[in-house]
Amino acid sequence: MENLNNVGQNGPSEMEKFKMDRKICTVEKAWEEYSLKLKNLEASYGYKWRKAPTEKMFFLRRRPLFLEIERRIEAGEPVDVILKDLEETRGKKSLFVLCKMLKQ
Repeated sequence: MENLNNVGQNGPSEMEKFKMDRKICTVEKAWEEYSLKLKNLEASYGYKWRKAPTEKMFFLRRRPLFLEIERRIEAGEPVDVILKDLEETRGKKSLFVLCKMLKQ
């Protein structure tokens, strides 16, 4: 995964090289990647950081998970409770399947 400390300093070419971690398989790790890295990229660059079609698709597939967590945080639920609940909902299913369930 690309180090985001260099994103602003080295310009858009470095930003466009950032790739989401495809090895993440838990709700907690997906949220960690989003809250510590992706959310900042989205706020700073909008969709431009994910110009590559593969990054765009991968982000959009995980987006329902991020939106659900943010919605529940805004409703006052503690993050650890939300993550545990979503992980239990996921069970043995993949994150992809959980995100599809949340999208419906």
